Amino acid sequence: MKLMVIENTQYIIARHIDREHPHCHIVFNRVDNDGKTISDKNDFRRNEKACKMLTTKYRLHFANGKDHIKEERLHPYDRAKHEIYKALKEELPKAQSWDELKEALADRDIDMKFKVSRTTREIQGVKFEYNGFSFSGSKVCREFSYLNIDNRLEQNACASSCEYHKQGFTHKDEEVQQNVSHSDNGSSIGLGLLNGSSSYDATAAEEAEFNRLMKKKKAKRKRGFHL
Repeated sequence: MKLMVIENTQYIIARHIDREHPHCHIVFNRVDNDGKTISDKNDFRRNEKACKMLTTKYRLHFANGKDHIKEERLHPYDRAKHEIYKALKEELPKAQSWDELKEALADRDIDMKFKVSRTTREIQGVKFEYNGFSFSGSKVCREFSYLNIDNRLEQNACASSCEYHKQGFTHKDEEVQQNVSHSDNGSSIGLGLLNGSSSYDATAAEEAEFNRLMKKKKAKRKRGFHL
């Protein structure tokens, strides 16, 4: 009670064992014995702090987190928040932009809106609406604040771009190997290009890429020989 700053007042503590998780309820008079009102400001944070201290002190264990919640026991408000949490957990890793994320959430009946400053018109946050309930991203979970989501989307886009270029170079490398193989077998690619008889239309950029890859291959061979 002292950790909750609930002192000098009437209170009762009721222990419930009718559920699979035993728990206690605390009911107290907010008007203390001196007639002063006990503040309820930030009572949730005080409660959270007290619970964590008691959990550590008595070597209890913390719950497994939001991924192991029994949804059937949630109230509509908490169930809506959990649905948004699950959707963001699944869709954010696959999205590369805010538009993609918004579209994916819309398919799950979740609306996404930005909080914009009235003076600067800059985006200050993001909120999600589901079943008539609205939550800011940070209220759903800290990892889903506007800045955290924006950073994750940027990382996803960068990773996708790098993978695309990597696949492109791999494809080019295979083409070079095939062309070199054809040349070794006596087929004259160079003459075909000059005479216009080949269906392969090489641009200056592709020729430069070809030369770069060939030099790279020769350099690798030289390094291999030195080993």
